[in-house]
Amino acid sequence: MSLCENEPIQDRWRYNPGTMSLPKHTITLAPLADSFSADEATTLLHALEAAGFDMPSSCRNGTCRTCICQVRAGSVVHTIEWPGLSFDEKRDGWILPCVAQARSDVVLDIPLARRVQFDRVAGTAGIAGRPSARSITFNTCGQAGEVAATSS
Repeated sequence: MSLCENEPIQDRWRYNPGTMSLPKHTITLAPLADSFSADEATTLLHALEAAGFDMPSSCRNGTCRTCICQVRAGSVVHTIEWPGLSFDEKRDGWILPCVAQARSDVVLDIPLARRVQFDRVAGTAGIAGRPSARSITFNTCGQAGEVAATSS
């Protein structure tokens, strides 16, 4: 298993000739026993959020380490040459999903990951399992409006 190894730039874009799309991989969130798919050009954090999950994150450029998590199985590469990880952390499978992409099916250990629930009738979003999650009310144009604390 190779974790977090840089690949030559030409190897990052491997198209499936039959569908002309990037290969997709299954990403499993170990604590939740839930999964989603991610293509090889999408960062794991972006794919996680697009699939309706939330996790701690901040800078989205590999420097703050807020999103640090551990790969339990599979292979990923970082999109930047030297993410904010030590050699020992990389060796032990720690990654920064804001700048990491899957190269195989992956199992991630992210203890603070949560599924986001969206109430389409009320137009609010909240984090499942949090006793007083913050919710955002959207207007009809899809722009964020009032932010209020709610109980999920």
